Amino acid sequence: MVGWLAAEHVYFSDTILLWSRLDEFRYPAFCSLCAMLVCEALTVRMPLRGAISIGPAILDKATNTFIGAAIVEAHEVEQAQAWLGVSFASSATKYIQNFDPRLILPYDRHGKENKLHLIEGAVLDWPRTWRDNNADDLFSALRSLQEHHGTHPYIDAAITFARYSQNRHNWFLTRDTMGVSDAARLNRIIT
Repeated sequence: MVGWLAAEHVYFSDTILLWSRLDEFRYPAFCSLCAMLVCEALTVRMPLRGAISIGPAILDKATNTFIGAAIVEAHEVEQAQAWLGVSFASSATKYIQNFDPRLILPYDRHGKENKLHLIEGAVLDWPRTWRDNNADDLFSALRSLQEHHGTHPYIDAAITFARYSQNRHNWFLTRDTMGVSDAARLNRIIT
């Protein structure tokens, strides 16, 4: 449980499913939980790539039944990414407009060439969560991941995104070109 959000999870093979019954008031807490999961995984050198989707699904741990459009969409978006991070699937972008902007960044440089149509352009700002909650340097942690797993373009892409996030730490507070541009990009995604 994170705050007032009850979330469930299951994992098998190389897949982790994390879910909760959501309404627009719990959505930010769920996104925060996902960002913390990426950060915690990084501390143990486990690379994660994922997607947040919303929709009907049957998620029954007792019978090991996991089916539904939301699961299929999350899987397709996860597979469309060439980095370590979390993208918002199309079904999730409509909920973005009314929550804490510290959880999201407009970003679309992480899609695989043949699957760009699945990348909406809104991603979870997990590097900000790292900066806000960890004394350790994020770039050192990502380099440690490279040392442990070997150099990989997905890790390089995560480093690029971490720099992007760092340079836009307070994008939503600024009225300069970057802040206005980022806000306009998000508005195009959610409309």
